[in-house]
Amino acid sequence: MITSKLAGYLIVTACSILVMFSLTIVNIFINTLIQQDTTNGILGKVMSIQTALVMTATPVGQILFGNLLDTFAKDVYLLIFGVGILCLIIRMAVKRVYKSKEKTVLLEHSGGM
Repeated sequence: MITSKLAGYLIVTACSILVMFSLTIVNIFINTLIQQDTTNGILGKVMSIQTALVMTATPVGQILFGNLLDTFAKDVYLLIFGVGILCLIIRMAVKRVYKSKEKTVLLEHSGGM
């Protein structure tokens, strides 16, 4: 348990930055995949559906995180750290999918498939 308020603040700040950075990277990868795999005629509709799903999921995440904050009220830094680790894992998984997709596209264009 961290007793220093400054240390706790720094941990929460660093992990929050990590979470935001990871979510930004994941969002870029997902949007790129959607735009590459969707024809121009329906791209606007697909992106609208994706945006609507994300906007709809936001309140669910806020409810879940609010309950977790109540549970971890004294050790918020543990919760933020855990979420940061989870975001990094998701980011690495999405990056792996994106790289394999990129290799498949390169093989298709070079006539390898």
